Order: sequence, then structure tokens, then C-alpha cells
Amino acid sequence: TAFALESTLTGRFIFEGSYYDNYIPASSLAGAVAAGNSFLQSDQYKFADYDMDWRVNWKLQITPATFVFTRVSMHDETVGLHNDSGGAWDGAAPAAGDDLDDNIAIERAYISQALSPKTVVEAGLMAGGAWSTNFGNAGADFYKLTIMQAALGPFVAVGFQLEKDSEQGSNPANQALVPSGVDYEKDDWDKYVLWGITKVGPVTLYPLLAYQTRGQYILDGDSSDMTIMSGILGATGATDMIGWEAEGAYNSFSFSDAFAAVAYGGEDSASTFGLYGNIWFNLDMAKISAWVAYGSVDDDTGLQYAFGDDFDSSMIIGDDLGGSTDLTGATAGALYADITAMEKLTITPLFMYFTSNIEDNDT
Repeated sequence: TAFALESTLTGRFIFEGSYYDNYIPASSLAGAVAAGNSFLQSDQYKFADYDMDWRVNWKLQITPATFVFTRVSMHDETVGLHNDSGGAWDGAAPAAGDDLDDNIAIERAYISQALSPKTVVEAGLMAGGAWSTNFGNAGADFYKLTIMQAALGPFVAVGFQLEKDSEQGSNPANQALVPSGVDYEKDDWDKYVLWGITKVGPVTLYPLLAYQTRGQYILDGDSSDMTIMSGILGATGATDMIGWEAEGAYNSFSFSDAFAAVAYGGEDSASTFGLYGNIWFNLDMAKISAWVAYGSVDDDTGLQYAFGDDFDSSMIIGDDLGGSTDLTGATAGALYADITAMEKLTITPLFMYFTSNIEDNDT
């Protein structure tokens, strides 16, 4: 049977401007305090900037059972801030040799092959770091091999994936040390994940188990510097007017003696957990919502459960104040509404409160 190649292009383009008054990121504030810079600590600190995000998706359908997917993106966090020809940041106008687009990246490049109507294998650079709700998620790009099976027993779908984040054992220089008893294969960074999706009446459940070995912190060819056992259970449900979602997650950490000595004061283990719930009411002109979230703190090591970069507690906290992982080790809650003012305009008022769970921290 003949089959013609099908090519599909989709994408998005976002350009936005922001104005900040009496605002400074925590990382900059620490430096301002250390330097005694009273201006940066005062309410006189005001500025405006622009950022841009561009993304193009390309899907090439090779056969009815096979396709290749690629995504290219460019993100300018601050338009006008660029690298000069020497590689340093400058404030001058762009000149010949300047690098304005050093943030162009290939985010996805993978092949998908259906082995049967219910079994699919995918391999390559894919999305990872996200599951169930946005709570605890920090989606990024990972090299993975994934096997997915639909309609298996009580599950709508199940899957297994092998994720490779750091490869040390295949380096010829490292391999040459194997006869002497130093095996750098133990310094790889691997992740094994088993997940499922199932329904219990009107409720959809998202269980996941993961095991990670992180060995490249100290390249000693001895043992994994850190292993992590993780469990996540997410749940969602909805009626005509009411929707809700919830998630609980637990992480158990184990450290090698060498790594613990330099990173966690000799502690050989730690654990963190997070809890989240959100309920919303769909009205004619608005969606009214309330959520609460909790991220624990391990007192012995200082490890904190992170709400995740994808969570976005609010427009400011999710993007800047909490850093790249939003809030960490905190208790938070919010009331907000998505109000449809007109077809192309939505207004979102929000009231939020959060407090730190770190001992002796009054934030």
C-alpha cells in the first residue's frame, strides 16, 4: 500500500512587556545587601523590560505507524541584553559579530513507532520531568526510550521509560581504567520510570514510581553518589460546574559517604514530600478557584520539596521571586478567578499567602 509523507508545522510566538516597581530578585538582593547598596534595596528601584518566546514544531509522518517529531525554540529572557563578539554581556547596541541568538535550541527530536494498535515505542530527545498536575513539575528535555501500552487490565495506559542524563562509562579514557578496578559506568546518571493511568468511577488516577542513580557529582568510578526513589499519585475529577485536582509526592534520597561528606554534612539519607489540592467552579463569566500546597524540608540536610518551575504560584512568584523552581520548602494557598472580560481578554485577580517551612525562617 502506497503512503505519501505528511509534513505538519505548528508553533507559537509570544512577545510581552513587564514593568517592575519595588522589586528585585532574591539573588540580586543578597549582593545588594552585602555591598551596602541602599538604592537596590529601596522602593526607588523601578524598571521595564521585554521578553520573547518563539517555538516551531515539525511532525513528519513517514508511515501510518511511524513519525518523527522535532521542536526548535528561541527564548529571549531580556530583549536587548546580548553577548558581544568577545562573549561578554554588554549594554551597547548590537554590532557585527555579536551573538544575539545564543538561546536557539532543539528541544525535541524523537521517533515514534507503533508496534501494534496498542503498543508504541519512542526514542530520542523528549519532554520529561513532568507528571500528573503541574505541582512539582520542572519540565525539560531528556534523552529517553519509552514503551507505552494502552488498555492493559484496569489501566487506560501504562508505560516504562529509561532516561539517560549523563554518560561516563563510554569515555575511552575512563574505560582504560577498568582493569585497575575503577569503573566509570557507575558514574552514569540514569532514571527508570514506571507509570500508569487508570479510572475509578469519575476519578482519574496517575500513579508513578521512579528510581534514579546520579553518579557524576564525584567522578571516582566507585558508586552512585546519590540514588533517589520517588513515588507520585495524582488525581483529577470534574462535573459540569466543578473540577478538582490533587497530588502527593515522596522522594527518598541515599548518599554515598564521599558525596555526603562534601554536600550534606555526613548524612547518608534524606526524604522530602509534597501535597497539593485545587478546586474550581465554572461559572458563566468566570472560573473561581482555590488551591493549597505544602513542600516539606529535611532538617538534617536542608533538602526542600520544590513546587516546580511549571507550577507558577503566581505571575511574579512563579517566574522570578522563587527562582527557577518556584517556591521550595513552603506552605502556600491562593484564591483567584479567571474572568472573561471579552473574547480576547481574560483578567485574573489573585490573593496568595505563603510561609516558609524552614526551621527558624520567618519568611
